Amino acid sequence: MLNIASALAEHGYNIDLILVKQEGELADKVPNSIRLIDLNCRGALLSIPRLLRYFRNEHPVLFFSSLPHISLVTIIVRLLSRKNTFIVIVEHNTLSQTVRFASSLKDRVLPMLMQLLYPLADCIVAVSAGVADDLSKILKVPRSQIKVIYNPVVTTEMLVASRHRVTHPWFADGEPPVILGIGRLTHAKGFSTLIQAFAKIRKTHIPARLMILGEGNERDKLEKLVFELGIDSDVSLPGFQNNAYSFLRHASVFVLSSLWEGLPTVLIEALACGTPIISTDCHSGPREILEDGKWGILVPVADEDALVTAIQNSLATPQQPIPEIAWARFEQEEVLSKYLQLITSINYSKTS
Repeated sequence: MLNIASALAEHGYNIDLILVKQEGELADKVPNSIRLIDLNCRGALLSIPRLLRYFRNEHPVLFFSSLPHISLVTIIVRLLSRKNTFIVIVEHNTLSQTVRFASSLKDRVLPMLMQLLYPLADCIVAVSAGVADDLSKILKVPRSQIKVIYNPVVTTEMLVASRHRVTHPWFADGEPPVILGIGRLTHAKGFSTLIQAFAKIRKTHIPARLMILGEGNERDKLEKLVFELGIDSDVSLPGFQNNAYSFLRHASVFVLSSLWEGLPTVLIEALACGTPIISTDCHSGPREILEDGKWGILVPVADEDALVTAIQNSLATPQQPIPEIAWARFEQEEVLSKYLQLITSINYSKTS
């Protein structure tokens, strides 16, 4: 959403970016053209009074909301404020999978709350056709009522950053090929399967190394698995990297091992960087992005042996350049045009 907000600001729109609490790696990347409003609350529910005050004082014309908890709160606040703000919900994840693996009660009751409140929004946008299909079933609304607009992943800045030199010694000339994974170190990303597959590859004495960029609550578990498998000298988990794009462009192969996704941004970034791709055929996103395997290898979810075979074949096969047509759908200007069309239709419908 930050890319879209920045692009809309460049087109002359007055943009406020509202955060429940300002934190995380992207907090310092908000451009001066956007007014940043930090509600400084510990959770979505606790933000209701301050967000209500914002609605009553600022009278926003159009409000984009992302993440289910925030979207539910936004709808409630619009009702309480009695303003005619146009609410657009942008859904990023396959909710059925999130609920299936939910560990808290609030996540398990999400579908019921969404069925009750989401229809009160003026527009629902899904970031992929898979997310839209899933959301249609959850909400029990016609699929035609959910628009699909991809994330604006590919930007000029991203492509320039990807060409920077990687200083990590594993990427020096003459070093073994690097198999790369990127994502939060959580159960959903399936990194344990990737690590176990890599251990099998090392037993074949194929020279290779595995690097996984990211942080998360499964770091200790994954590091323990690496140690138990005896591959700690060839596996690195260096944490979050400010410029992961350069790692992508210089990796020998990128592997997405996820159990489920919405529209995996990193897969699109790998396409734009021209990196050979292997991805689980999880719901949803990879098959849609890779166009049924046209731009990368799809393997079954949580299948170590299939992953081993795919990685071995990728390392042994000369890779063809990936044409721009593979990722043009996800360029910022292309996606921005979709949002501008949406905003124009909203203005028309409000005045007609």
